[in-house]
Amino acid sequence: MDSASTESCPMKGGDGLYSYSQNSLFQREGVENALLLINEAIAEKLDLEQIISSSPSKAFTVADLGCSVGPNSVIAVQNIIESVKLKYQSYGSNNQNDLEFQALFNDLVSNDFNTLFKFLPSDRQYFAAGVPGCFQGRLFPKSSLHFVHSSYALHWLLSTPKELMDKNSPAFNKGRIYYNNSAKEVGEAYSAQFAKDMESFLAARAEELVDGGLMALVLVCLPDDVPPSQSTASGITDLLEAALLDMAKEGLVSEDKVDSFNLPRYNPTPRELEGLIKINACFSIERMKRIFPSKTKLAMASDNGVVISHLRAVWEGILKEHFGAEIIDELFVSSTDMAQEMVKKRDIVFSIRPITTALNILLYGVRRRRLCTLWVTEKLVMDASHQSNDIVEMQHQGNSRLHPPTPVMPPRQTSAIAKLGGYDIPPKTRVLVLFKKKKTRVLVNIWAIQRDPKLWDMQEVFLPERFENVTVDFKGQNFEFILFGVGKRICPGMLFGVVVVEYLIANLLYWFNWKLPDDMVAENLDMTEAFGLVVS
Repeated sequence: MDSASTESCPMKGGDGLYSYSQNSLFQREGVENALLLINEAIAEKLDLEQIISSSPSKAFTVADLGCSVGPNSVIAVQNIIESVKLKYQSYGSNNQNDLEFQALFNDLVSNDFNTLFKFLPSDRQYFAAGVPGCFQGRLFPKSSLHFVHSSYALHWLLSTPKELMDKNSPAFNKGRIYYNNSAKEVGEAYSAQFAKDMESFLAARAEELVDGGLMALVLVCLPDDVPPSQSTASGITDLLEAALLDMAKEGLVSEDKVDSFNLPRYNPTPRELEGLIKINACFSIERMKRIFPSKTKLAMASDNGVVISHLRAVWEGILKEHFGAEIIDELFVSSTDMAQEMVKKRDIVFSIRPITTALNILLYGVRRRRLCTLWVTEKLVMDASHQSNDIVEMQHQGNSRLHPPTPVMPPRQTSAIAKLGGYDIPPKTRVLVLFKKKKTRVLVNIWAIQRDPKLWDMQEVFLPERFENVTVDFKGQNFEFILFGVGKRICPGMLFGVVVVEYLIANLLYWFNWKLPDDMVAENLDMTEAFGLVVS
């Protein structure tokens, strides 16, 4: 049976409930996060004077590869053009009409370009055209492009490796639709196919970019030395896989159909991508920088319905081509039901975890000596000299909020009459945790306070990003987070303890590779807390 191909399976078109234009906010955030960095690259690296002097028509051409449908591509192209205009103004030119712009939007032949073009602004100051075809090969004449952009597209393979469907091959992926929980040979086959596609892509772009041209790529990667099975993508594909296998048991699809289906996408690691760029020799890596997901994205990622709708917009085309249209509705309904059930059992939560964030890459450079900048959005400590203190501090705060070292504060005595929760607390009454009647002990339950839904959004979820750019901390000024107590009797060793713990976490992450013992999977790890004087 033929391997799955992306050549005829674009994102879901139109503007309906499950269309890509209505379900691509995750991708949009990646595009928007890269805007400022792309602007910096244009300001610092784009040799616009050379480009203008070598172009008889003074036309600047931007190509967006894998544009799909919806506003994301238009937002990226518009930003690039505006940034180039500012660069042009810096040369002292006040006549913007001297420089014209052309935007070329590329995707597969069957892409819904009509819906895409509906998002073009009516007052745009550039010419626009669609260019159908696969970006792994040549699309444009030599030295015809000045800026190439692509976001959330390069992880799609031209086709899945043929050995995945060869019953005599060690890479035969029976009963699986992806490589995350499969044999080592399956992952190696995926990796080899990605390397082949990436080499073709880079070689083609090297021919098409003019001297001094730039290229910006937003690419989804997994952190180095982290098994694919420990990523959020693993949980999502596992749901789809489980739903397909259930339908096979019910006779709705054949088992052979499931065995012959493999998702044609691959998420490389930064180390892997760096190696491919060096082998290609058309580009050299220049810079790495981390980017974090916003609180909006984190909240969306915890909504199973939103996640499944986004997946349907992306995957429905290739699933429909392989299994037929009649099973699509039931397949995604079943996946959503499974996700809800798993969340109830705490088997899975669709949230952005430290090991699952994406790698955004900006490649920019000059013909014959191309430079590139890599933006790594992962929360593992990759560089000890980097300002990683904020990353580790947020992880420490996120963990301490959910798992304080003791569920109750040490006992205290009131020095004057106090009122708590409508109750009068007389002097010299021993205070232990929260709300009690006169002359009885009062317990301050920090464990309950730090999980109070009135004080915390998504209170049961580990989200260290909630502490990014906020003033709430555990230093005694915010009563919703009183890990070390408050007032003049706050823990005197707080600052020393925090420094030691965060330094320890940073070094453990930096110097060691972490994995579960042999034959153990994350689902079998018992994380149930035991309550006592301390929470363990």
